[in-house]
Amino acid sequence: MVEYEQRVAKIEQALDEPRQSYSKVKERLMELEIEKEEQARAFDMLKQARQKERDEFKEELKQVKAMGYEYAEQVKNEMAVRIEKQVEMLESLLEDKKAMQAQVE
Repeated sequence: MVEYEQRVAKIEQALDEPRQSYSKVKERLMELEIEKEEQARAFDMLKQARQKERDEFKEELKQVKAMGYEYAEQVKNEMAVRIEKQVEMLESLLEDKKAMQAQVE
């Protein structure tokens, strides 16, 4: 009878080993699934952060371009005023030259 009980015990032990292995595999699979979900969430958060950075950069770029256009327009207007003053001065010098030539003759 003892031998029979020992055989039964060995058989039960042999049956328990695959169950334990299956439980361990199932547990590890669940851990990996959780890890995968966490990594997916982290990846989504990273994508959102990168998109936000891109949007902010685009907005800053628009502002800088607008400022550049305003500055260019301001410089253009200042140069136009300077050129106009130089043209007036040249015209005045030419008139003075003509007047001096007329006096010399």
